[in-house]
Amino acid sequence: MKIIFIADSHVYYGDQHKRVQVMMDSIHREKPDVVCNLGDIGEVLISKDTTIIQELFSFQPTLFVAGNHDLYTSDRRHAPPQAMDEFLKVVQWGIPLQTYWNDSKTTYEKDDVVFIGTIGFPDFSHPKMIMPTRYYDDGCPTIDATYMNLKGGWLQHTRPLIDAFEKKLKLADAGKHSTVVVITHYPIFESQYRLNPTDDISVYFYCHRIGQLVLQAAQRNPSKQFYCVAGHGHEYNINRWFDMADNVKTFGFVTDYNEQRFEMLEV
Repeated sequence: MKIIFIADSHVYYGDQHKRVQVMMDSIHREKPDVVCNLGDIGEVLISKDTTIIQELFSFQPTLFVAGNHDLYTSDRRHAPPQAMDEFLKVVQWGIPLQTYWNDSKTTYEKDDVVFIGTIGFPDFSHPKMIMPTRYYDDGCPTIDATYMNLKGGWLQHTRPLIDAFEKKLKLADAGKHSTVVVITHYPIFESQYRLNPTDDISVYFYCHRIGQLVLQAAQRNPSKQFYCVAGHGHEYNINRWFDMADNVKTFGFVTDYNEQRFEMLEV
């Protein structure tokens, strides 16, 4: 099976329409079996022109998860779960792997492969954090709080999301598929993103607990192969396949605001 991954297209940053067309033409020529979009299509809830989004989803099936930019609104009226609901009302051309915030059931199966996905919101649980969790939960200095309602902290949203993802992994456990593809927006392994232990904000780019859950699932199922691909980190992602365990391979997708690119995997 040939799988193509795209991420962080940010279609409303400058003139991306031609770049998206060129990338999608290249993807169609590759004749993949599945395309996976790792989120940050762009500020969909702020800019209502969907022409370029439809172009981004011109190959079917395209599986996708939301990114943080996909949840942004200009008036801060939406908390993340509600913003995701609104985002999915707009983006109707692909197949979402997270159909609502605490979706614990949605998977996609094709041949001998099962796909699962989540945005993977920050959980601030990595052991290299240099500040107390409450610092990151309540006051992490990012632009997200400008465009999302994060009153009460991040973790009230992250915890149910992680619980729901764990249930999806158990569905993958029970299935007979030999390959599990995990797509997330936020990185879940250090092998995807260059985590800087001296940088307070770096853990914002990371969901440690989901990575640990994947490793546990891989240990329970040594005959299954897990592929985990994430976006979000742009130039701070690592952009190479890495063996996290005997049956876990990871990839952190490097992206650029001025370029549209894709990564291909054959399983």
